[in-house]
Amino acid sequence: MTAALKPCPFCGGEATAVVDGANIVGRCRSCMAEGPWCVLHATAVNAWNRRVVDPALATFAATLKHAEARAEKAEQTLRVVRSHLATALAIVDAPTTTEGGAE
Repeated sequence: MTAALKPCPFCGGEATAVVDGANIVGRCRSCMAEGPWCVLHATAVNAWNRRVVDPALATFAATLKHAEARAEKAEQTLRVVRSHLATALAIVDAPTTTEGGAE
């Protein structure tokens, strides 16, 4: 039995074995990173699973994940601000009444 493909060493995405004619390669479904093309399935799996992450690439990936998290937080904050702004505009645009009920 052949070992399963490990997650992508670059983005952590799910890997799959891709067959093209007589050749096979491990490929990430998320970032499309590839291992070497091989003739045997077991060789392709082993090659993919032995990949070493370049430290600079790992740092870049971590920075990208951090930036994505900050962008998500900014989007949440923007949604809250828009909601408060809509409420404030509704209050400002609401008709005012005096004691007698007339505007």
